[in-house]
Amino acid sequence: MNSSKVDKLPKLFVAFDFDDESAIFDMLHKTQLPANIGIKLNLDLILKDVNCIHRIKTVTKLPIFADLKIWNGKRTMVNVIREIARQGADVINVHALAGELLGKTMREVSDLNVKVVAVTILTHYDDKYCREHFGTTMSEEVSLLTEEAVLQGCHGVVLAGTCLEAIKEVNCLKIVPAIRPEWFEDKNTNLQKSIVTPKQAFDAGATSIVVGSPIWKSENPSIAIQMILDEIERKIPEWNGQGLA
Repeated sequence: MNSSKVDKLPKLFVAFDFDDESAIFDMLHKTQLPANIGIKLNLDLILKDVNCIHRIKTVTKLPIFADLKIWNGKRTMVNVIREIARQGADVINVHALAGELLGKTMREVSDLNVKVVAVTILTHYDDKYCREHFGTTMSEEVSLLTEEAVLQGCHGVVLAGTCLEAIKEVNCLKIVPAIRPEWFEDKNTNLQKSIVTPKQAFDAGATSIVVGSPIWKSENPSIAIQMILDEIERKIPEWNGQGLA
């Protein structure tokens, strides 16, 4: 994969994991969002009204990550990706397990100005789950799924930070959720099993991280966002705070 496809996204996506658009706009009103971040929106919100993507992007002028995790036939995936991109999404995720269907889909959406990334193994799972279902460790399965996703034309993957070492030689977008900064005490909130700090994620090769609970469960979400950005800047001193190129 050409390196020009890497590092084109914000280093931080703030997860607005609410299923109520009015709640999101309320949080936007109360929270100071820097211009160098992105916003992640959940599937259940988008299903209620796909136009919410356009409305939220119009107000914030920030890159949007539509967290769809789709896995279906080629026609359905192509149509969904096209519509979500038309609404203004900059990143859309699919399931890496879709295999060769991803290749057929990616060829049909190659004209779109959107990054398609493949979800490998959800951070709710661990080695025990992977051994039971795939006969591999989590890192081994993430490595196999990443190779397949990149081969099929995806721009990158979504993976647990604990598995980054397994794909260190792969040149693609590496988006890591389940981020738990050292200062955030409730490490297991939302039943996440594979967690890392922002520093650990970027040390291991992440290109972007997604953070929700540590921000919204903090007394001051604006300060929490800035603390995370400060940690990123300390880790990546050459980063000038720019988002999408």
